[in-house]
Amino acid sequence: MSIIVKKSIKYLHKNSQVIVQSFLGLTTAPVNTGDADNYWKLIGKKGIILMNEREGGMSRHVRGERVLVKFLDEVKALGLNCHNDVENSLWMFVVDLMPCEEQV
Repeated sequence: MSIIVKKSIKYLHKNSQVIVQSFLGLTTAPVNTGDADNYWKLIGKKGIILMNEREGGMSRHVRGERVLVKFLDEVKALGLNCHNDVENSLWMFVVDLMPCEEQV
């Protein structure tokens, strides 16, 4: 199991394109992770930040700040659970994301 530790987090803005670098701070899925819950499949995938958790009416999570990311690839096509109102979107922790050099 690989862990990513970031010394500083650059603030990611609404409509910024991001790339997933980890999930829950890890770069590989735990051994007993079911296929539909293996969100580590998103590592390397790009998306656009739609809103932060405050804008979504959510309270801050104990693990840190979350943003709603709409992915360019189809999340369900990867076999993942995706049940947000916005198609192909998931709430992701900011620490698991990094800004893309190329913005859309």
